[in-house]
Amino acid sequence: MGNKQVQEVGNNSSAIQVHGDYKAGLSYRDVKDLCVDLIQANFPILQEQAKIQSMQYVEEFASKFFNKIKDQDYDNTQTRLKNPDVQASINSSIMHVARMTDKSHQDILCELLAEKIKEQEDEKNILLNDAIDVMTKISKNQIKFLTFINLIRKVYKVIDYGDRQEIHPDPQIQFDYFENEIPQIIGNDIYKIDTFLLAHKGLIIGNSLEHYTTSSTALLKSRTQLDIPEYESEQKIEENDNLNTQFPKFTKIIKSFGFDTIDQFDHCVITSIGYEIAQAHLKNSKIIS
Repeated sequence: MGNKQVQEVGNNSSAIQVHGDYKAGLSYRDVKDLCVDLIQANFPILQEQAKIQSMQYVEEFASKFFNKIKDQDYDNTQTRLKNPDVQASINSSIMHVARMTDKSHQDILCELLAEKIKEQEDEKNILLNDAIDVMTKISKNQIKFLTFINLIRKVYKVIDYGDRQEIHPDPQIQFDYFENEIPQIIGNDIYKIDTFLLAHKGLIIGNSLEHYTTSSTALLKSRTQLDIPEYESEQKIEENDNLNTQFPKFTKIIKSFGFDTIDQFDHCVITSIGYEIAQAHLKNSKIIS
C-alpha cells in the first residue's frame, strides 16, 4: 500500500499516514489496510478468538466503507484519507465496530464517513464528527425515533418539475406516506424512548418549552386534507378517537415510543446532530438520495 507513518491524533490514538502509489483509482486494499492498521495501532491486546471476531467485522466495515467512497473524486479522497481529523473519525468508527461487532451501526457510520470525506466546510465537518461520535453510543431504537421525526418534518412527497420540486398536492398520496410508508420504514420493533437520554446526547432539545411551531396534527391536516381538530394534539390518544381512527398506524408508532399525546411528542425537537444521523440512515436504506 506504500509507506506508512504513524502520527498522533489526540486522545492517545494513532493515525496511519497513507501515501498513494498510483492514480488508477482507490482500491479496496487501500481502505482495508487503513482500517486494519488503525485497529492494530489503537485497539488493546485481545485474546486470539476475540481478535479474530473483531477483525472479521472490521474487514466487513472496510468493504462497506470502500463501496461508499470508491466513486468519489480520487484526488480529494486520497487527500482526505490522510487528514488526521478524518482518520480520527474512521478510528472511532472502527473501535466501535471492533467492540460491538454485530451490534454496531456499520452502515450508518459508513454513510457519515463518506459524507465527511466529501465535506470541506469546517462547521459541517464538526457536526459530522459529533454525529459519528454519538453513533457509537446510541441504540437502534433511538435511531428509529430520530428517523421518525425526520420523516415527518424534513422528508416530503414531492413532484419533480426538473428545475424545481414542490410538495405533492394529492391528499391521498400524502395520506399513504404518513399512514403506510412511514410505518413501513420504522417497523414494529420499537419501544419507549428515554427523551432525557436523547437530550443528554445532544440529539433532541430537551427543553419542555421548546416545540415545533406547526403541530403534527396540523401538518397531517394540511397535507391530507382530513378533518383533524387542533385540540386533539393535547388529548390522550385513545383507540376510538378521531386521530387514531384515521391514522391508526401512525399513532401506534407515537404510542409505542411512549407518548400519550401528540403535544408531548411535538416537544421532541430534533437537533442538527440528530438530523445528520437520521438522514444517513435514510440514505443508507435508499429511502432518500
